[in-house]
Amino acid sequence: MNQIGYEFFNTKKLPPTWPRGLLTFILIVTLLVIGIAIGLNYYNKLQTNKLEKLTKEFDTLRLEFPLEQEKEIAAFEKRISNLTDLLNNHVYFSNVLNILEKITHPQIYYMTLDYTVDKNAITLSGIAKNQEILSEAINGLVNDPQDIKTVILKNIKTNTDKTVNFNIELLLNSQVLKYQQLP
Repeated sequence: MNQIGYEFFNTKKLPPTWPRGLLTFILIVTLLVIGIAIGLNYYNKLQTNKLEKLTKEFDTLRLEFPLEQEKEIAAFEKRISNLTDLLNNHVYFSNVLNILEKITHPQIYYMTLDYTVDKNAITLSGIAKNQEILSEAINGLVNDPQDIKTVILKNIKTNTDKTVNFNIELLLNSQVLKYQQLP
């Protein structure tokens, strides 16, 4: 009984398993990297061939298109670009008249209009039905800060028929006189 029990409890040494597992993992990763590299190389060649084909088509189309027309088109595009720049920086006074029409009280009548370029200001002389109407009109002008910087009221004179003569100077914001597309 001693001999059987002794052999039973005697253990055999097995080879370690971790190097085989690590070796398998490294082999799989290496095969994946090689496969991805081959796939990317193949895809790159396909895309290069497509690019070369498109380049050849472009060159044949370009040879069919006369050089004179190409120069004319380039000059035309340059003129359009220059005109766009000029238009964007162009003084556009009728825009000011539209703004004045929009913000003027219906019972105010302007008799003269004078524009001063260096101050970017409009001087108006006008007649209001009465002082209350003039006050409402000035309020409307002051409450338009996107177009008008400053409102200066001068030479107020009440007439015998209770109408009010006045002069007003409007200092405009710089973008008011630039070209803007109408809605």
